[in-house]
Amino acid sequence: MAEVYRKPRETIPSLIRRFSRSVQAGKILEKAKGKLHRQKKPSERQIKQRAIMREALKELRRRLEKQGKYTDDLFHREKKKIKEKFGF
Repeated sequence: MAEVYRKPRETIPSLIRRFSRSVQAGKILEKAKGKLHRQKKPSERQIKQRAIMREALKELRRRLEKQGKYTDDLFHREKKKIKEKFGF
């Protein structure tokens, strides 16, 4: 934590400037922002579920293209059914 005390006869703007420099030097803001936007790593179960879902969607896309029925609307409807099946 940055602590700055006012020196005798020091102006307020100069005190604020010293405080800002000490905050920048200590990288306090970088650490705070890093914690603010930090994302937790996905669990092993989540990684496996995502991989299964990704493979299922690849297979769906291949199957629809092979049948010549691939449209975005149909793909999204089938994708929704797959998500319900896997519990997403």
